[in-house]
Amino acid sequence: IFRISMEEGRLIDLNKVGSDILGLSQADPVIGYVISVFMAARIRKKVREEGMLEKYEISFMRKDGRKTWLSISGRLFADQNYFEGIFNDIT
Repeated sequence: IFRISMEEGRLIDLNKVGSDILGLSQADPVIGYVISVFMAARIRKKVREEGMLEKYEISFMRKDGRKTWLSISGRLFADQNYFEGIFNDIT
């Protein structure tokens, strides 16, 4: 489970499983970490227009440099300008 700012693509909250999938260690500062895929115009546009993502597949570069594929589902909380959802590693 994660929460991300739609304005900057920065993590607001992330659980342990999410940290593991993204290749982040417990020593890494998670809050404020920028998820670059959420800065992509096409994803932000889709979320703003539809208010959600469902099983949206993206490639993601983990912190350790490995490429992984994620399936993202979640919804936009427009009044607070954040997206909350889940992602699964589908590599």
